[in-house]
Amino acid sequence: MTDERIIRDDLEEIKYYSTRKYVLDSYMKDFCETSILDLLDKYNAVIKQAPIKFYHLYVLIYLKGNTQEFAADEMGFAINTVQTMQKNLILWLCENIKKEESVC
Repeated sequence: MTDERIIRDDLEEIKYYSTRKYVLDSYMKDFCETSILDLLDKYNAVIKQAPIKFYHLYVLIYLKGNTQEFAADEMGFAINTVQTMQKNLILWLCENIKKEESVC
C-alpha cells in the first residue's frame, strides 16, 4: 500500500470518528478504548505545523465532516481549487508524517 493510500485511509478513519465522536466516546467510556485516539493525536500533532489553508481544509473536511463543496464555499475558493488543495494536503501529510516518525 502506498504512503498516500495509507494517509487517505487514516483520514477516512479520522473523519468517521470525528463525525460520530459523541456516540463513539460514550462507547469507549463504557466498554474499551480504540486506537483511533492515537491516530488522531498523531495527525493533530503534525497538522499544527501545516500551512494555514491546509489546516483549515483538514478541520473542515476531516474533523467536521464537511464536503469539498462546503469547504470551497467556506474558504472562498472554487471547487477545483479545493480538490487540488486536498490532494496537496495529502502529499504534505505524507512528507511530514514521515519526518515526524523518523524523529521518534
